[in-house]
Amino acid sequence: MTPLMWVAALVVVGLVALALEVFVPSGGVLGFLSVVALVAGVALAFVEQGPWFGTAVLAVTCLAVPLVLAVAFRVFPETPLGRRVLPPPPRPDEVMPDADRRAVLRAARRRATCCPGEMWRSTASTTRPSARPARSPAVRRSR
Repeated sequence: MTPLMWVAALVVVGLVALALEVFVPSGGVLGFLSVVALVAGVALAFVEQGPWFGTAVLAVTCLAVPLVLAVAFRVFPETPLGRRVLPPPPRPDEVMPDADRRAVLRAARRRATCCPGEMWRSTASTTRPSARPARSPAVRRSR
């Protein structure tokens, strides 16, 4: 095999092992092997083919790794393991539409900012027997 074929084989094996790491619970062994294969492929490209080809292989690898992971994680929920591991999606009656959610948040915000002292007075009256707050030594009337 030529060095060019070794580079391509190592990069492909690394990408396949990376995709398998998502689907097979290997405890990180496949992830480690994929990193080793990808680094070996890029290093071999630099050593055997020169800096231009090594840089091109590095760029392709840097673009291919996130792409392979994105596709693998996109497919994972449809696998039997993915259905067993991930929770089911919520039922339509459990999900509040955006318009209703905005109205609830607006009402809560209005209650919180409408009368800022109201919340304080209600908590003060439940924690102390008198409704009048105690004065701290730092806040005294000047005579």
